[in-house]
Amino acid sequence: MKSTPPVSSSSPPWLSAIPGWVHVSALGGLIVVILVLVYVTSAFRGQNVWAGWEESRGLRRSNYMEKIHVNEVFRTCSNTWSNLAYVLVGFYAFGLARWDRRRTPLAGNGYLARTPP
Repeated sequence: MKSTPPVSSSSPPWLSAIPGWVHVSALGGLIVVILVLVYVTSAFRGQNVWAGWEESRGLRRSNYMEKIHVNEVFRTCSNTWSNLAYVLVGFYAFGLARWDRRRTPLAGNGYLARTPP
């Protein structure tokens, strides 16, 4: 009779080594940013909040494919929403830095030392 191998976790080991509060804070921060963007987008829909600013020459004739919405808060919507991936990475960087600063390094693990100490 063949024995079945033990069932492993579906997440990679490096991901499960990160404390849950880091994931919660990063995703929570992203959700807050998304809610703020949705609120700002809906609150100022159709209003030209940039009316007092001087337009660049490329605003009306852009060099890229995304349509520019001149009378919206976020003139390039796809660009705005796609940048949220970088915001999530930034929240993870802050969470991991906070976690790393609280940990006691083990001898021989190759941690960088803060300078000056």
